[in-house]
This record gives sequence, C-alpha cells and structure tokens, in this order.
Amino acid sequence: MNTFLVDINKCTGCMVCVLECSFFHEKAYSRSRSRIQIKRNEEKELSIPLICEQCDFRECVSACILGALVYDNSLNIPIVDEEACVGCGACAKACSFKAIHLDPTMRKAIVCDLCDGDPTCVKVCLPGAIRYKPVNNRVLGCKAKAMDAKLKALKQEFEGDE
Repeated sequence: MNTFLVDINKCTGCMVCVLECSFFHEKAYSRSRSRIQIKRNEEKELSIPLICEQCDFRECVSACILGALVYDNSLNIPIVDEEACVGCGACAKACSFKAIHLDPTMRKAIVCDLCDGDPTCVKVCLPGAIRYKPVNNRVLGCKAKAMDAKLKALKQEFEGDE
C-alpha cells in the first residue's frame, strides 16, 4: 500500500497538479473540478496542496449520514457514491485537511480517488511537494510530521477564510 506525502514547504503554487487532475478526470482543465486544490497566501508566499491525506480520522465518512462516502480500505481513501450523494457538503466541512469539495457542475462531493492507483498529480509535481510512497515506518513518521505542519498552517494562515 502507498500513501501521499505532502510537503508544504516545497509547493510553489504552480497549479499544474490541479489542472492535470481535472484533465485526467473531466477531460477539461478546470481548477474547480479538480480533486486537488491549492490554498494560497500570496503575501506569505505560502501554497498548500489540499488533497486527501488518507488519514486515520475518517471524519468525512462519519459526517455523511447518507452513506454516500465510504472508506475503501484497499486504497486507503474515501470513495464517493455519486448516486447516493446529495451534495450537502457535510463531508467537506468535516475534513480537517479541506480535501473534499463540491463539484460546481455536478453538485456532488469530489475527493481524490488516486487516479486508479497511479496519481497524476505526483507525476507532474516538479518541486516534489506531492509524493506517493510505499508505507513503512519511516514514511509514516514523515507523513505524521507533514500532516501536523499542514494542519498548523491551515489553521494559522487560513482560519476563518472559508
């Protein structure tokens, strides 16, 4: 099994990952329809990739009272059942990492689906801010530190900015 490692200190905010993701899934370059978003603070030159961190919290799944968001243990990600999703946004509000949002066209929740196990965002991230690594103790240690840094940055720089 693999997991994302997101290093906010390496992200340049170039948006290539965002556009590549939307093209892979929607066959159109659309920032709003991408499963990855970039939260930016231009003044502080801070860019944070907002992508599913494959966390153990699974608050997003718990928040969906309709069962439209289920956790796929083999991929280690939440999966949206588009038939069941009514677009209420409860899962998006519950996600600490701001990795879920509503597709503006379909009005359904969208979240990273790992591009069938070969994430395109990783392939195009030249600074190496987004990596997809096999799980081992070292990687899990790095991931825990990276997730903590990301949560702190989101809270300090963007709280109340929604």
